[in-house]
Amino acid sequence: MKRIPLLSLALLCSWSAGTRAAAPPPSEPRTQADSLVRTFAEKGIGEFLDRILAETAIGENERARVTIADTRNRMVRQFEQIGEPADTQYAGSLDHAPSLRTLCYVLRYRQAPFFFALRFYDRPIGGWTLLTYDIQDYGNFNSWPCADNARVSDREERMP
Repeated sequence: MKRIPLLSLALLCSWSAGTRAAAPPPSEPRTQADSLVRTFAEKGIGEFLDRILAETAIGENERARVTIADTRNRMVRQFEQIGEPADTQYAGSLDHAPSLRTLCYVLRYRQAPFFFALRFYDRPIGGWTLLTYDIQDYGNFNSWPCADNARVSDREERMP
C-alpha cells in the first residue's frame, strides 16, 4: 500500500475543499440542519439566508443567489411581523436514498407553526451539502414534504 506524505494529504484536502472558508461538512446532515434552523429561530430569516449563501452549495448557484436577493427584504418584513418563535422541534427525516435526505422541522410561533424541509445530498467528495430549503405556513401544511412521512419515533424531540 502506497503512503501519502501527511503534508501532501493536508494540501490535497485543503485544495478539494474549494475557496470557501466554511467548516468541513458534517458526516451527517443533522448537525448542519440543526444549526441553520437555530439561526433562523434566534437571529431571523435574514441571517438564515446569509448563512445559506455563504456556507452551502446554494450560494454557489448564481440563479439561486439572485432569487434569494430579490425576495430577502420581503421575507424579512413578513417574519418580523410574526414575532419570535416559541421553540423549534425536529420532526424527522425522509431518506430518499443513502445519499439524499430531507430533514424536517417545526418552528412554533404564538399564532401558528411554520414547517421547514431541508434537502441534503451526500457528495462523493465533500460530504453532505444543502441542496434546497422549503418553508411552509400552516395553510400550506399539505405541501410540506414531511407532512405524512415524519417518523413517529423522531417526533417531539426538542433541538439541543
